[in-house]
Amino acid sequence: MKKILISMFLLIFSLCLVGCDTNMTSLPEEMPEDFSFALTFGFNGYYDSKTGVLKNGYNYDLDCECETTLLFTEQELKEIYEIFLEGSIDRWNEKLTVSDNLVNPSYTIDIFFTANNKTIDITIYGASYISFDKWENGVKLGKAYYKIVNQYIKESEEYKALPENQILYD
Repeated sequence: MKKILISMFLLIFSLCLVGCDTNMTSLPEEMPEDFSFALTFGFNGYYDSKTGVLKNGYNYDLDCECETTLLFTEQELKEIYEIFLEGSIDRWNEKLTVSDNLVNPSYTIDIFFTANNKTIDITIYGASYISFDKWENGVKLGKAYYKIVNQYIKESEEYKALPENQILYD
């Protein structure tokens, strides 16, 4: 009898753990036709997948905005969509503070994600100079964000061809 009770308890406990994961995404596995995203990075970085606009500050020597066009292939967009799925992007609050250790100067991260006619707008505070694995909240989201910025945007030929951002911060 004891073994049966213990087995039933373990079964119910296991089902509760599986059913109570609030970080699971409700987004479809297949990338929707209307998928697009925009995000900021660093102090002046900005990318919009719908328009392809990629910005990263200003170059005073050349007297120009550091701006170009970066268009991802359909396959790259599918990979990026999967990264957002892994980060459960649809499960995050509109405003997220990942650390109370505010660094000066500091920047705010904005992520705009559109899929299935729904746009998610996330603002992340306190992420300046803090690696995603140290974020007090949102480690999964941080991992997804930095993977997209570092492996897809900053590794692109278009980003590498931008003039140097010469804006100084106090």
